Amino acid sequence: MIDERLELALPKQAGRQMVRVQPFKAFDHDGREVQVVAIAGDSEDLDFVVIKTGEDGDELWPAIEGSVFKTGLAA
Repeated sequence: MIDERLELALPKQAGRQMVRVQPFKAFDHDGREVQVVAIAGDSEDLDFVVIKTGEDGDELWPAIEGSVFKTGLAA
């Protein structure tokens, strides 16, 4: 079900590619935890394809974020 939602979340623009990545946890611009599952972009712009959790903690849906923040990285 997530794969179908991922395809629907991506803009249908010529030249835009999606590369799936090993999922990792990060935070969006609102400070909500998300799971990054792919990177989408073209020659000028990159976006992160993330899975967000609903307010009830059960509903999952994909979204595109221009930036995400990962904490706890080794220096």
